[in-house]
Amino acid sequence: MRVLLISNMWPSLKHPHYGVFVENTYRELLRDGLDVSKIAICKHDTLFGKLKEYAFFFIKVVLGIASRRYEVVYAHYASHTACPILIGRVLNPRIRVVVNVHGNDIVPETGKDAFFVRHSKKLIAIAKFVISPSEYFARILEADFFVPREKIVVYPSGGVDTRLFAPRDRKLSREKFSFEKSNYVIGLFGRIEKDKGWDVFLQAAAQLIEREDKDYKLFVIGEGSCEKEFWDLASRLNLRPYIEKRDMVSQHVLADAYSAVDVFVFPTRRASDSLGLVGLEAMSCQALLVVGDKYGPSSYAVDGWNCVCFDPFRWESLYEALSFVTSIGDERIVDAIKGRARETALEYDSAKSSGKLTRVFEDIAGER
Repeated sequence: MRVLLISNMWPSLKHPHYGVFVENTYRELLRDGLDVSKIAICKHDTLFGKLKEYAFFFIKVVLGIASRRYEVVYAHYASHTACPILIGRVLNPRIRVVVNVHGNDIVPETGKDAFFVRHSKKLIAIAKFVISPSEYFARILEADFFVPREKIVVYPSGGVDTRLFAPRDRKLSREKFSFEKSNYVIGLFGRIEKDKGWDVFLQAAAQLIEREDKDYKLFVIGEGSCEKEFWDLASRLNLRPYIEKRDMVSQHVLADAYSAVDVFVFPTRRASDSLGLVGLEAMSCQALLVVGDKYGPSSYAVDGWNCVCFDPFRWESLYEALSFVTSIGDERIVDAIKGRARETALEYDSAKSSGKLTRVFEDIAGER
């Protein structure tokens, strides 16, 4: 079976993390022996570059489908791939469509997103299967897009590499980031964007530092469009001396970072966060996870069992959660939560997920 994978997200040297989960699924299909070609575009920083890339992308997708060389088109990010697929399908109505949804292609965050979601609905309506990153998104597909459950395949964006994201020697990991033995390190890793919860994190941390007698460090890894607002708020809250910040790092460095923190906070309140692999990576490294109880993370986070949950819309709730975990006196309780967190992450292991996606295309091939 010949598969044409199309995506408007793909990693580049300048943006190595952009669309890396799409590249991972592409490599997985190749490893499993499928005949897969791709048409994809990388992130561009200029409007002209973006428009040019999308124009060529659009034409290549239509011609690729019309060529009749492929039996299936596998689309990532439904909203931005819908138009060329729908046009190409007019020229080749026999091609089957598999759609992988990700975030605001079905859960709009802005008015612009809502416009593009209309295209997503048209594409999803003709799809043979719809790949969902989580049970949370599967429920949205059923309720809002009227997709029959038998057409939905839950596949967690390639899963977590639990061999890479595994517990490491805490002392060595902390030394790599120059943390002192006395430091109590609270981590926040991810994009500094609207509704990612960095503001709630800073407000809760400010209260914690003011009221609790510990040598706190706030370890932040990430970058994004709200960095100025991040630092402005940090300055108003007098947090700058406590913050150790780095831009995006490699996954190997990130694995050390998870092992270096005492607590890891995942405060997203973005409804389009379909799964939240960051939280699962932290769990896989046996970091003590404090996580918002809404949206994607609700698929795996169980309060008091494998993490500590809070309301991501209220910084007071995060402060209470952090105050609770920092006051746990019995290390056996913390170790038990961390152990169950690792067990949870293993359920999302890349190797365990491997083959599930391939079987979707094998099922289609078997119908011929």
